[in-house]
Amino acid sequence: TGKNIFRIDMEAAGLRIAQDPWIEKANVTRRLPSTIMIEIKEREAAAAVAVGSDVYLCTHEGELFKKIEQGDPGNLVVITGIEPEQITKDRSAVVKRVRGALDLLGQYERRGPNKRLPVQEIHLLADGTARMTVGKDAVTLELGRYPYGNKILKAARVLDEVARRNAEPSVVFLDNDAHPERVVVRMR
Repeated sequence: TGKNIFRIDMEAAGLRIAQDPWIEKANVTRRLPSTIMIEIKEREAAAAVAVGSDVYLCTHEGELFKKIEQGDPGNLVVITGIEPEQITKDRSAVVKRVRGALDLLGQYERRGPNKRLPVQEIHLLADGTARMTVGKDAVTLELGRYPYGNKILKAARVLDEVARRNAEPSVVFLDNDAHPERVVVRMR
């Protein structure tokens, strides 16, 4: 207020605003005779990613954008299995792995028993396989390697059948590449 509208550095103002980790992009423009317009594009947290002892928020594109702090969303799925040295060595490969985990999450939310057994954690193993923990009783789904679509459909059918029988599964193994039609369930 009180400054000459032509003396404000629009680009510098946009860069200062974009320093906030929640702001993906900021565009500052003049609207004569006396208005400064600020348009921002905010980041949306898709999941929490544990990297060593730190936990970060990531976007839907898999980009880690800030360490989680008090006041940040707390009801997010946690992606584990990423080591700090992996980020320093090849950040784009880490983003790709996180994006793959988010894709798996999306497939489970569309095809799996997500209402009854929501995803708690997706663990990415060093050998390229994935493991999900679902539901309040922490049922483990050993998924093996990509693709996951049919494995999630099988998991939904198996978990529905186990629930129908009033049994309590501990682990559902969907990772048999030699015999993908076979599913093994370990009970509690």
